[in-house]
Amino acid sequence: MHIEHRRLNRVDLLEISGRIDAATSPRLKQQFEALFEQGRYRIVLDLAQLEYISSPGLRILIEARKRARDWKLTDLEGGRYPYRQTSRSHPRGL
Repeated sequence: MHIEHRRLNRVDLLEISGRIDAATSPRLKQQFEALFEQGRYRIVLDLAQLEYISSPGLRILIEARKRARDWKLTDLEGGRYPYRQTSRSHPRGL
């Protein structure tokens, strides 16, 4: 797994590539924890290059989503949707 972090004006963009599994998910959790400790709660995830995510990796995303104030996912499903927002009220949201 590779995480490219870019701090933008009001949000933090995380481009995640490769595989998120039991071995790599702790590193992703550390990345989110570091952002939250800095008071950065607006997150945009670019998952275009994500090859695989296991249940431990999904759990990290769900936990981070619960703490984030604003959460966006981009480039899902092979680029069919350039932008997709998940919300707490959306039944399929993280």
